Amino acid sequence: MLTLVVGFRNREIERVRRCLDSLAGQTFKEFTLIFVDYGSPTPVATKAKEMVERYAFARYVYSDTRGWPWNRSRALNIGVRRAGSDYVATTDIDMIFDPNFLAMAMERARPGGVVYCQPTYLPKDFNRWEEIPSSAAEFKKSIQNRHGGFMCLPTRVVHRIRGFDEYYRYWGVEDRDLAHRLTTEGLEPVWLPEQAVMFHQWHPELNYASPDFMPNGAWQRMSIHFEKQKSIVVRNREDWGAIHQTSQRQAWRFVDPESLKLVNNDQLVMVDLQPDDQVSVSDLLHRLRQAPSGHALAVEHANYPGHTSWLDAFIRIANRVVRKTGRPPCVDYRGNLLHAFISDCLFDYEEAVADYCLNIPVSDGLTLLVRA
Repeated sequence: MLTLVVGFRNREIERVRRCLDSLAGQTFKEFTLIFVDYGSPTPVATKAKEMVERYAFARYVYSDTRGWPWNRSRALNIGVRRAGSDYVATTDIDMIFDPNFLAMAMERARPGGVVYCQPTYLPKDFNRWEEIPSSAAEFKKSIQNRHGGFMCLPTRVVHRIRGFDEYYRYWGVEDRDLAHRLTTEGLEPVWLPEQAVMFHQWHPELNYASPDFMPNGAWQRMSIHFEKQKSIVVRNREDWGAIHQTSQRQAWRFVDPESLKLVNNDQLVMVDLQPDDQVSVSDLLHRLRQAPSGHALAVEHANYPGHTSWLDAFIRIANRVVRKTGRPPCVDYRGNLLHAFISDCLFDYEEAVADYCLNIPVSDGLTLLVRA
């Protein structure tokens, strides 16, 4: 009756276990889980796969998007597209569910509605994992317009409109966008009552305001896209929800996918321009446009350009030390115009790019584009 979909990338395995344990304890049993690993590094992916395979109701799917920014729309669409049940629900791996949660959700699921639930946030210092409370009264609940914590709707509807809009990346907007499209389609929003408790495990915030996470302008671009596309219900290409196999990744001809370090290849050109005026911007676009198909342009700098190699090395080391203290890095996207420029290419000139690798966080260095 229900397919549950979660997206994942490079998170603690204990967080995964708590979520899956709570699903294993549900009173409603007629569900399967599609766990989509959207490009975790190999050591994390191996542990995640081993954990997921312990649960009979769960299926692990890996999409090799290492070096690509987080895209929750594409991660969830992989599972949504493969759902064959009457209903499909999307949620986050951060959630811990009360045993009656899915039963209450499915009691309210219907062909003309979409079921939402507000998560309840566990505090940073919470450690009572063996006795998760059944009441959310002592914790902070999210505001009701946060649609992304849990969303359950008819599978035929979400297939017809091709899932979440895959334009959105990094963070935010995709939930609000899909909720708006579903309302436009005539689906009635149904919010679960307070008795349906879903706890969100604490983690540091990553959003449009987080240093070293989103390039300058990305949040504005996605917000403008949301406003422009409001009247268009069906989104994405026909291949929406595609899984990316490692064998398909052209970037791995130039970059070792495990270390994210460059490898020798005579079809690789290192770029040495700062896109801070119209001449250099034009030159960069010309180089990309004139590059033969399958050739790559790359830059390997901590803060590009104008630094000697020893200063770049110092910046990289300083950033790593500072991040261990929980503080933002010394150099982030705001100081890396080339990386932000390449991100713009991925938004607006995607047809010119066959594959790419963005080192995230950017303060550590490597960025590469493969010409389509």
